[in-house]
Amino acid sequence: MARDKKKRLPGKMWILFVAFRFLRSRRKERKIRPSFFSILGLAVGVMTLLSVLAVMNGFQLGFIEDILEIGSYHIRIYQQQDEDQTDLLALLRGMPEVEAAVPFLDVQTMIEGPFSGMLGCNIRALPTDTPAIDPGWARQMDLDDAFASDGERDLIKPDSVWIGSVLAQNLGITTGDSVSFLSMAGDSFRGLEPTKVEYTVSLIFSSGYYEYDSALAFVAHDSISAIASGKEKINIGVKLKNRWRDRQFIEKLNETGKLFPGTEVVSWRQYNRSFFGALRMEKLAMMLVIGIVFIVVGANMKHSLERTVWEKKEEIGLLRSVGAHPRDIRLIFLLDGAFIGSIGGGIGTALGLLIAENINGIFSLTEKIVNAVIVFSERLLMPFFQVRGETFSLFSSTYFYLQEVPSRVMYHEVLIVFLFALAASLLSAWVSSGRVADFDPAEIMRYE
Repeated sequence: MARDKKKRLPGKMWILFVAFRFLRSRRKERKIRPSFFSILGLAVGVMTLLSVLAVMNGFQLGFIEDILEIGSYHIRIYQQQDEDQTDLLALLRGMPEVEAAVPFLDVQTMIEGPFSGMLGCNIRALPTDTPAIDPGWARQMDLDDAFASDGERDLIKPDSVWIGSVLAQNLGITTGDSVSFLSMAGDSFRGLEPTKVEYTVSLIFSSGYYEYDSALAFVAHDSISAIASGKEKINIGVKLKNRWRDRQFIEKLNETGKLFPGTEVVSWRQYNRSFFGALRMEKLAMMLVIGIVFIVVGANMKHSLERTVWEKKEEIGLLRSVGAHPRDIRLIFLLDGAFIGSIGGGIGTALGLLIAENINGIFSLTEKIVNAVIVFSERLLMPFFQVRGETFSLFSSTYFYLQEVPSRVMYHEVLIVFLFALAASLLSAWVSSGRVADFDPAEIMRYE
């Protein structure tokens, strides 16, 4: 044992030195280092994955926030009987977990403008002070301009209606115009007759979510009686400070004993299960598809390191002959893999974050460059051909319902992608260095 230890090289710093030297070495027939292509491929893979994830997060979180803040709430309380909700609302608003508690009533009906036909519409009746008691709703509806012009926060007034921007465009109306809602009135089912109830449009909102902007309207509670049949029950929507603690809140609410018999409490997870599940599967499928890039990069890195191992046979044989253990030689290539993973992953992460934070500026610059080329081509070919090119736009509002591409960076995903790139590099280095133990130093020194 003592004899074997004397044959070993002293210390471990030489491993780091040799690993760095192998990483910087060039192949005999090429001037470019083989590690360059491995780093480049890994950086491009990380950059692409982070950029796509940021844009996907932007779209998905935008949808989720619009649905939860405007449409579904975090918790819905359905009451089966016409009971006084004053005590329950006071209880909810006094709970530390609750950000807002709003009574609401939804009615499906038809809407008609002065110069348009009937369109389907969902009317939601809310308290007149909803913008004040539910700031998340007001923020998501982008009501700052309306507050500034009106001077007060109680904007839902009796006999007035708010409608979405797309719905207003389809009806051909603007603020101050009158719209008619279809109502069925009568003493019995057979005696029901359609009647029209007029409201004045006091505000046109734009939430950014097409389903709401094209088919949603808001009125005050006092104004819904002319449209509703009278059988609808007023429900309560609850916003939590932390929506992920919805289950704990429901348990706590049930323990209070303040809910009337037959009351149903539904979480946002249940109410939007299908849509949110589809978004989750979409994101997972996209990550798997783009993750194939890492498999390709890992395979390329494995072959590159295997060739490096074969080309460094003489150096490996020399190290083995002076006492280096096969495990130490393998550690050299593992360090090379760690260097490649860290450098490639770091560069890819930096570029991915840069693109994600400036995605709209990059698209705008691309459009300007392409349009400049189109204009130059038109002027160049105008004397010979009658050429008229169209303006190029990556995301035109004519075809897409958005003003800019949303982008959200989730830093725990950034860390996961970086660690995955590093793990792929280490695995490739481990597999490619497996033949080091089979090298016979005496044979290498004799023939090489």
